[in-house]
Amino acid sequence: MNMPLKRSGSMSELSSIGTGHHTSSESSLRGRSSEPRLRNTVSFDIPSAVSDTDNANLSVGANQLLFKTSSLALLRSRSTDGNWSNNKDTSYIAGARRVVDYMYDLWRQEKLCDLIIRVNDAEVKGHKLAVAAYSDTLAQQFYQFPPEEIVAIDLQQFSRDLVRSIVAFVYTTRIDITDQNIDDTLGCSLHMGIDVIINLCEDYLSHYAISNALLYYAIAEKYDLLKLQNRIYLFILKNFVEISTTANFLYVPFDRLVTLLNEDGLCVPSEVSVFKAILTWIDHNRQERITFAPFLMRCVRLQLLQPEALVTEMEPVSHIFDIRECHNMLYEAMK
Repeated sequence: MNMPLKRSGSMSELSSIGTGHHTSSESSLRGRSSEPRLRNTVSFDIPSAVSDTDNANLSVGANQLLFKTSSLALLRSRSTDGNWSNNKDTSYIAGARRVVDYMYDLWRQEKLCDLIIRVNDAEVKGHKLAVAAYSDTLAQQFYQFPPEEIVAIDLQQFSRDLVRSIVAFVYTTRIDITDQNIDDTLGCSLHMGIDVIINLCEDYLSHYAISNALLYYAIAEKYDLLKLQNRIYLFILKNFVEISTTANFLYVPFDRLVTLLNEDGLCVPSEVSVFKAILTWIDHNRQERITFAPFLMRCVRLQLLQPEALVTEMEPVSHIFDIRECHNMLYEAMK
C-alpha cells in the first residue's frame, strides 16, 4: 500500500521523500506548486464581537484563569495595578459562593431580574451584575444606564435553550459543549463577549480528529480563529484520504473542495485517490453535482498517472467520462 505523499514542484517533477528510493508516477508528490411591559426598560443591540474585536476576545489572560467559581467572577476585586486581591482568602471565597448561590436561586425563580434577553418569540431573564462579571462588552453597555433600569437586549438568531445555557454558566460555571451546539455556542458567546466560554469553545475545537476535522475547520473559518483554522487545514491535507471517507466530506461546499484538491500540500498515494474522492462527493447527490464534474476533474493531475491506471481506474466510470470535457481530458492524458 502506497503511503500518502505531498505535492511539490512542477507538473513534470517527481521526487521521493526521505527514503532514498525513486517513486513511481502513481505514488509521487503531486506535481505543482409573551413579553411584559416594563416602564423603566431600555433596549440595545449587541455589536458583533467578531468584526469589532479582531479576535481580541479569543485569548484568556492569567487573571481570567482564576475563574474556578462564578463567585470569584461576580465578586472579583482588583488592586490599583490590575492584579487580583483576596483570591486565596478562604473566608472571602466562602462568602462569595454564598452570594452567588443565592443569586442562582433568584435566577431560577426569575426574581429580582434586571436583564431580559429576547430570543425569537421567547425571552431569557438574568441579572446584569452576573452577566457583566463575565462580559466586559456588556458591562460597558450596562454602565450607560441608571442601575435601577431593566435592560433588554436582542439575540434573535439564537435559540432560547442555547442562550439560557450561556446565562446559566455565569452562575454555575458549567456548560455542555457538543458538536451539535459548538457553532451557536461560540457565535452567541462572541456576540455577548463572554471570553471564558469563547476560550472553552476554542479548546473544544482544538481536539480535532479524522471524523470532525472538516466540521471544526468550517467553524474556525466562520469565526476567524486563524491559528486554529490553519492547524486544522494542515491536518486535513495530511489526512485527506481518510477524511474523504467521512460523512462530513459529503457536505463540503464545492468551492472549498476545489481549493483542497488543488493544494500542492495534499497528501495522497496517487491521483486515483483524488479521483475517488471526487466520485464520492458527486455520487452523494449525482443529479445536481454531476455538472461540477469537468471543474473537479481539472483538479486531478492525470499526467502523473500511468496509462494502465487511466484505463483500469478511470475510463470505466462512464457517468464521468461520457461528459465530453472529461473525456477529452482523459484522452489527452493517454497520449
